[in-house]
Amino acid sequence: MDEKIKPLVIGLQFCGIETKASCEGHYDYGSRYPWVDVSYRLTRKVAKLLAWQNRPKLPDGSDNNNVWVLRPSGVLRIIPENRDVLLEELQQRAIEFGNFLQNLPDNRFPKGWFNEEGLKCLVLSTEY
Repeated sequence: MDEKIKPLVIGLQFCGIETKASCEGHYDYGSRYPWVDVSYRLTRKVAKLLAWQNRPKLPDGSDNNNVWVLRPSGVLRIIPENRDVLLEELQQRAIEFGNFLQNLPDNRFPKGWFNEEGLKCLVLSTEY
């Protein structure tokens, strides 16, 4: 697994989102941005997680520039919304998003938020 996408893959898996494939992006071939593929059966769960991640303001009040979107293809692909920046910046954003997901407290999401059993993130929270 590419090192600069690994934290995001681990973070998604931490929240119960099984990944299919991933890439940190490349200048000389393929995509010039990082991406992670997930199954279409996880569309609802991934969409809810991204909607929560993509809030306009961060908890500290600053603007959120680390926004991710879904692109349908043979599988569902998670990609950065703004791909008009340097690859290194996009890779850093993938690392930050992944580290953020990995460091969520166990009570971050409201109980039943994903409506699926066995998720580490599935307990009551009053924040957000």
